[in-house]
Amino acid sequence: MTSFQNGNNSIITTLKIIVGCLFIFTSIQKILIYSQFVSVIMNSVAVNKYMALWIALTVVLSELLGGVALIFNIHVRDVSLLLIVLLCMFIVVMVYNISQNNIIDCICFGKSIAGTMSWQSVVRNIFLISLLIWIRNTPTVIRNSQEVIP
Repeated sequence: MTSFQNGNNSIITTLKIIVGCLFIFTSIQKILIYSQFVSVIMNSVAVNKYMALWIALTVVLSELLGGVALIFNIHVRDVSLLLIVLLCMFIVVMVYNISQNNIIDCICFGKSIAGTMSWQSVVRNIFLISLLIWIRNTPTVIRNSQEVIP
């Protein structure tokens, strides 16, 4: 393995851990204020309470399990794609609500980073998508082996 591959592998591993921890953190924050998260979904997507409960549960589990999978290098390509799709759905909801001048609390990070849905949130999600694309498209080189996992 060349020095470049080793360095690139270290960067990608570090990114997986950081992004994985971020998704675990956000899911835990949403679990702590689950009923408020459900209310935000009801207000921003205009669905009934039961649908909002299922959406909230799906989001929280996707973030939690996706974060764990990234950290432990489990199905990284598939998990990255799932998280990219999830972030794209968040962006669609945010852009719609911002364009309609709907002022809705963004509890993306629970109570730890409070605020309303804004263009800053959209840019943050685009940045996370770009990191996930990089993680997804960079092959992992296994140490002491010539094997490359796409």
